[in-house]
Amino acid sequence: MGTNISNHRMRSSLWLVYLLRKHGRLSLREISSYWQQETDLSNGSPMAHRTFYDYLDYIQDVFGIVISCQRKGGYHYYIDVEDDKAHLTDWLISSFSIGQLIYEAQDVRDRVLIEAAPQGMQYYKTIVDALHSHCCLHATYHRFDADAYDCHLRPYALKFYEGRWYLLAQKNDEPQLKTFALDRFEGAMTLLSDDPFTPPKDFDAAEFFANCFGIYTGTGKVPLIRLRATGTEVNYLLTKPLHASQRQDPSDPTLFTLRCYPTDDLMYAILSHGRKLSVLAPEDFRMRIMEEIEGMKEGYEG
Repeated sequence: MGTNISNHRMRSSLWLVYLLRKHGRLSLREISSYWQQETDLSNGSPMAHRTFYDYLDYIQDVFGIVISCQRKGGYHYYIDVEDDKAHLTDWLISSFSIGQLIYEAQDVRDRVLIEAAPQGMQYYKTIVDALHSHCCLHATYHRFDADAYDCHLRPYALKFYEGRWYLLAQKNDEPQLKTFALDRFEGAMTLLSDDPFTPPKDFDAAEFFANCFGIYTGTGKVPLIRLRATGTEVNYLLTKPLHASQRQDPSDPTLFTLRCYPTDDLMYAILSHGRKLSVLAPEDFRMRIMEEIEGMKEGYEG
């Protein structure tokens, strides 16, 4: 029963974000009218005031999206998008729109091809509820290179990367933050409603990952990484930047810079471009990639 309620609140909240992004500003009466037409969610009933404000709180707490009210001219609600949250809003709306279109276009479902849904999604809503209600979690985690173990988790944030969802959390009594792939949890995950936890007020998930490539962070000074692209890879990097800090050299369009930690994930992303993308600096990162290439060659010899 609880899971069904959680699912409904999630879908309804996404629907409301999509509606306001599509129409701009709407009164509560207009929102309720659209809501009644969405019979899968509303069963044809108008939206209660209390329900509406519950969704507003949920959307802000879980997604960081603020829905404000313009009182002048008749109380119209709109999405108050901060610049650093615009990409999340767009992502939510895009995902909801695609889901709705696929659902409505059953007759062409064999020609609309999508990747398999991320594994571990059965834990997603429990984690979101923990973030929303400021509670800890109990779960069993199984890394690829170790035995499964039970853990007590203090959740900080969720992050999607390369087809996987990750939980950023503190484990047991350890002070450092770690990432946990949702597809490596096993068995039941328990929301510890009697064990409250709220991240420090100065914690900012976007800031925490700002210098990361993917989900892994580094230590020390963040280096400036210089890359050279050739051929069509120049346009590829322009249309799909490796990192938010990526910049193109105005005097030489084949040169790019990033400011992030040179993690293994970044190295493999660069290698995926083959000979069309190379690291110029820093030298130690360039040498690491060269050693990796030599190691790859060994796998094809003999």
